[in-house]
Amino acid sequence: MQKNSPMPGLLLAVILLAFASGAANAQRLDAGFERLVDRFLAEFHGAGDGPSMRNDGSAAYYENRVGVARSLLGELAEIDRGDLTPSQDVDFRYLEGILKNRVLEGERVRYWEKDPTLYLRIEPLITARGGLLYREDRPAADRVDGVVAVLESLPRRLANASDNLEVYIPLWLEPSLNLLDGAVETLEVDVPAFAGRVPARRAEIMASAARALEAMEAFRRFLAEEWTTRPEGDWRVGRELFDARLRDLYQIEDLDAEKLYQWGREQYAEQLRVLERAAKQVGDGRSWRQIQRDLQADHPSAETMLKAFHDEVRRSRPWIIENDLVSIPWDEDNAAAAIYTPAYYNKLTFTGFGGAPRARESTFPGAVMLAPIDERWSPAEKDRFLASHNYAFITTLMPHEVYPGHGLVALYDNHNPRPLRTYESSYSNQGWCYYVEWILTPEFDFYPPDRQAEYVVEMERLKLWRYARVIYDAGMHLGYVTVDEAVELMTGDVMFAEPYAFLQVQGATHSYARTGVPTWGYHEFMSLRDEYFTRMYLSGKTGRLKDLHDRVLTIGTLPYSLLREELLRDIADD
Repeated sequence: MQKNSPMPGLLLAVILLAFASGAANAQRLDAGFERLVDRFLAEFHGAGDGPSMRNDGSAAYYENRVGVARSLLGELAEIDRGDLTPSQDVDFRYLEGILKNRVLEGERVRYWEKDPTLYLRIEPLITARGGLLYREDRPAADRVDGVVAVLESLPRRLANASDNLEVYIPLWLEPSLNLLDGAVETLEVDVPAFAGRVPARRAEIMASAARALEAMEAFRRFLAEEWTTRPEGDWRVGRELFDARLRDLYQIEDLDAEKLYQWGREQYAEQLRVLERAAKQVGDGRSWRQIQRDLQADHPSAETMLKAFHDEVRRSRPWIIENDLVSIPWDEDNAAAAIYTPAYYNKLTFTGFGGAPRARESTFPGAVMLAPIDERWSPAEKDRFLASHNYAFITTLMPHEVYPGHGLVALYDNHNPRPLRTYESSYSNQGWCYYVEWILTPEFDFYPPDRQAEYVVEMERLKLWRYARVIYDAGMHLGYVTVDEAVELMTGDVMFAEPYAFLQVQGATHSYARTGVPTWGYHEFMSLRDEYFTRMYLSGKTGRLKDLHDRVLTIGTLPYSLLREELLRDIADD
């Protein structure tokens, strides 16, 4: 197999062609559309001048966001698509779907009236990558104003939350209190540690933290004593809104919630048969469940877990270069790592997050950001956590999270000539990462050679997990599956520990048509891959896997129908 270097000629050609195309198109780009995109990115992603109204947690703020989206959608409708370049026209439809989704969710779902966790996110004080308290790319003294501003905003935001939360969702009470505990701990532990590094402003920081803590305790009393007395509502959005998101945000015309749910059931059943066949390939008579139990017993210690993740993260970049899978036209990104998140994120995830910061032209390296072990856990709780982060799980998942998955995707998106595709990322992002995890990782020998067959069993189990997501994402919002049934699905065949199963299911109740759709997207990508090779052959060209990967990542993480349109035009333009 042909090897490549970190600065391969093919990808440089692809990137330069994309940028050259963007430069050539600049003379004929519709300026009005470009200004509208810039305003959208400022309002909803903080790019440029930032939003016209800051988030103070008030109902007026959330109503304003809906109004801004509605106004931009109206302006978009006034643009003559005949004046747009092909790539602008793709972005037109992409943005139209995004805005329609924002308006419909804001008008009909109105999360700010029923979800306390909306008000308990304390970014940018801390983020999965550290945030103001921990990011060391600026001196601590330069971050104090930002820290104080966040702390001072919390009392008003939480007071507004108490006014806004008109609908009580019993399922969300305990998770909201848990997240509040995490925020309190951040203010009681992490903020004083930061304040100690800037003695000249320590008193100011601690006074702001004290006011924020007082507001958090008042909010705790509100949740436990008053919110529970308000009219009870339903977190399920139902068929109409679920279908609208599939149609508008994801641009999938031939899919609705019912079809997605039934498809998920069929795929889940088939995947159980795939697991049985995979176990036979191991050849020692164990069932796939026994193999999985043995894999879970083979895990790092608490002291070595982060290093185990880090080693696989660092191995993923040279692996894709060695196997000529996709091009990496940067050098400064070669510092990917595994790091621990602040403890707050233990309330949100059992494992962590992968990716790189999204910002125009950024090559800041990707990372896997792991929820840390809590030293207050019992030995049994620590063992359960470590078993869920066993060596097979780590190895199987790391290319998905960094190279050539989320971390590399973000780098490509950061250099996309279309700004909308830097800040907005559709379900094809996760669909691509499933392709990395389920196809590239096992087929191109990322697993230990002496454990290949066993690690394939783990990969197939993780695929079963994603089909379970389809079932409970669509099934719960349609009313076919209860939360308890979804958790049972995850703790049974999927073999998740109960607390982590609940975190997964709980996340799907706070949104809709998000966790399950990328699994459908993986199948769309596989069909697109087949179509690419067919069209290349019929055009008298040699289709190469790396060429497909480079083209797809250069186009950006659009909905698959739009990505396909761009890809086929690229082939025709060649």
